[in-house]
Amino acid sequence: MINKLGGKIKNGNGSRRKFILMGSVYQTHQPHPGNVMDKGAVNGLREWFENVIGVEHD
Repeated sequence: MINKLGGKIKNGNGSRRKFILMGSVYQTHQPHPGNVMDKGAVNGLREWFENVIGVEHD
């Protein structure tokens, strides 16, 4: 979704990830093993979407 909106996803050191969209950056990490985000990271990403591009979630 971020890529479709013209944003980028960058891999940092280790499990660090940066989501870049409309000049705003959200940083998180990818847990090991696998690629499933925990609830706190999902909530943070949701809030970032709401603040950056005005997405609202019911």
